[in-house]
Amino acid sequence: MTKEKRKKDEFVDDGTTIANMNVEGFRWYQSKKTQQLRKNLVEVDLSPKERRAIVKGAFLAFLPVFLVIVGSFIAVYLLFLYFASTR
Repeated sequence: MTKEKRKKDEFVDDGTTIANMNVEGFRWYQSKKTQQLRKNLVEVDLSPKERRAIVKGAFLAFLPVFLVIVGSFIAVYLLFLYFASTR
């Protein structure tokens, strides 16, 4: 008995979809509209410097709202401390 090593065929992905896993209700579901918007954003071709500028601008735009929310929590906490210490 001679044992011959069987040569396995190398798997080549040809991109054929067996089952579409984009099912509504799954957390990774993307509607056709969302897929098109994402495709359009990828095609914008921004440089890394431009991307950083956009992200920085978004953070700076949200910063005042964030500071108001944090300030409100601090103010309420200090009010609770004040009223708790006066009793």
